[in-house]
Amino acid sequence: MFVKNNKALEGLPLQLTIIAVVLGISIPLIFGAFFSYDRFNTEQQLRNELNILANAAKKVYLGTVNSSDSVTLHINEGFFTKIEYIKIGAPVTQTTNTTTIVYRLTSVGEGKIVITNPNIKMCSDKNDTFTLGRGLHNLILTCKYSSTTGIYVEITEAA
Repeated sequence: MFVKNNKALEGLPLQLTIIAVVLGISIPLIFGAFFSYDRFNTEQQLRNELNILANAAKKVYLGTVNSSDSVTLHINEGFFTKIEYIKIGAPVTQTTNTTTIVYRLTSVGEGKIVITNPNIKMCSDKNDTFTLGRGLHNLILTCKYSSTTGIYVEITEAA
């Protein structure tokens, strides 16, 4: 039944070499595909959540002064892609970045959402840039008025 020969011993290193070459080519491609999918998916989910915030800010801004609304944001990171920062608005006395939501993801670069039509100034309750990180955030948006800066939306995190 079994015949003793040395061909199997000679063919084994060649088979292992072929397997190593195939794996060496395949693993980086598979890892790159997962990384690309994770980056795309994380950025899309983040932009969707930030657009919810932008729409709530528009709703409050178009209401009356002192009108408010609450919004819950679920900010999640991906397996490979992490959130470095999310900055919303700026001090309303500034002329730049008051109408923007800026975010940065690892290895992606900076993304920006600009709220226009109308241009809505946003700031924290301390008249500064409001920052967010990953996690669940319950935010309260309130329309405020100042004689020097006009109408703006103040963002606070609910306790």
